[in-house]
Amino acid sequence: MRVKAIHAQNTPSELGLAGQRLALNLNVDLDRIPIKRGDWLLQDVPPSPTTRVSVQIWAETSLNESQPVHIYHAATRTTGKLSLLQSKNVAKNDRTLAEIILDSPLFLAFGDKLILRSGDAKALVAGAWVLEINSPKRHKRTEVRLNFLANLALTENEAERIALTLKHTAVAANQLMWGEQISDSQLDEALAQRGAMRYQDWCFNADYQAEKTQQILTALATYHKQNDDQLGVSKARLYRMAALNQPENLIYHLIDEMLENGKLQQTRGWLHLPEHKIRFNEEEQTRWQWVLKEFEKANGQAIWVRDMANVLGTDESEMRNFMYKAGKLGYLTPIVKDRFFLTETIYAYARLIKQIAEEEGKASVNGVRDRLNFGRKLTVQLMEYLIASVFYAVKVMSTFCVIKISLIYKEKT
Repeated sequence: MRVKAIHAQNTPSELGLAGQRLALNLNVDLDRIPIKRGDWLLQDVPPSPTTRVSVQIWAETSLNESQPVHIYHAATRTTGKLSLLQSKNVAKNDRTLAEIILDSPLFLAFGDKLILRSGDAKALVAGAWVLEINSPKRHKRTEVRLNFLANLALTENEAERIALTLKHTAVAANQLMWGEQISDSQLDEALAQRGAMRYQDWCFNADYQAEKTQQILTALATYHKQNDDQLGVSKARLYRMAALNQPENLIYHLIDEMLENGKLQQTRGWLHLPEHKIRFNEEEQTRWQWVLKEFEKANGQAIWVRDMANVLGTDESEMRNFMYKAGKLGYLTPIVKDRFFLTETIYAYARLIKQIAEEEGKASVNGVRDRLNFGRKLTVQLMEYLIASVFYAVKVMSTFCVIKISLIYKEKT
């Protein structure tokens, strides 16, 4: 809708300012967008209205720990439950912290004033001042929570409140902007005043970053201790291990920063601490030389775990563990369960298939099979592995497994 004209304080005006009483002439199709008492005009799309707020109240009568109330906010009225947070009851004229659970959601922001009447709406019971929207459902009477709300009531500007809110957690930028009724640029200014940071949709401070960084390092150190034969974990798994309830994209950003500053390292996609390495012991190094000779004899063919165990006279389960460890170290690559290529051979075949695609515009199973002198089954397994490994962008052209491969091959580093 569009505002056509404004009357401010009963006088025609070009502007309407905060605190003024305004009459607006709106250009709106009321059949399509019905307007009712209590609706709001908003510049930006708001977050969802809240049903749970923390407030400071001034009691007009004695109050019990919990009672039903009628809540009046601007031109809107709803019902809900008032719960005292600091004591079992309060006397008339006392000031205390409380929580209001609304039966119908309201658009509320910090500093909004509410009128509370009794459950039968006959008597005024308190005035309330909104301190926090979307208050937590648990641990609301702990000392930490009550101190937070008390300090929030003492703040003098949005920069102080934002700094207090970000003390131990990350908060969505749109939530802060709505709660303080400030613009994007005003939020950035408030963050800068308090040395806080912003990444995409999330705001946080240095203490939060340090805390999450330490949690990530601790989780990874514990994993290495319990799984010393594993090189590391994926980024998604590290997020689940260290910071599951935190914003995923923000934790990924912190992990990327830790990689840049050397607190973490990444090897073949696995995240690990810089000092953590897995390597062959002396006995395994000797075994690897024998395994390598068998791959060299195979002239680029894949070898099954069972066949390697039979050739070298080794227990099959023991050989399986060894070859998968060699895979974690980057020496071998399983294209299907228990069937391995030398990793350098996989890269060579990937380059060859890319060359075929460049020359012929596509790489079919039959064409690759003829160039590599493989059987059809091994050729299909190899190409399916490369596709699954995102070596190529692919498009299946027919039921005969003719695959067109875009020329974007890039070796993993």
